[in-house]
Amino acid sequence: MLLYVLAQPMTRLGLLIGKYVGLAGAILSSLSLGLGISALALAWKGQGGDPLQMVRLAGLAYALALTMLSVGFLVSVRARRTSVAIGAAGFLWL
Repeated sequence: MLLYVLAQPMTRLGLLIGKYVGLAGAILSSLSLGLGISALALAWKGQGGDPLQMVRLAGLAYALALTMLSVGFLVSVRARRTSVAIGAAGFLWL
């Protein structure tokens, strides 16, 4: 599949940016859905608390998710072999 995608008339940078934007959108939408459902459940129970705390939590979660996605992309671009990429990603994640 990768060879087919790379055979198309697009640059590698365009491919990486497209993959990054797509993955970031998926991660951020799933985080938003989960945090939104939990905020609605807390509000329904009457334990809403401070909305600013939920916004801070969401912002930190988004920043962490995008940082780890960026690190994953960096490792995948730099590593030549799959085993090295998996080992480096596991080491950096811990």
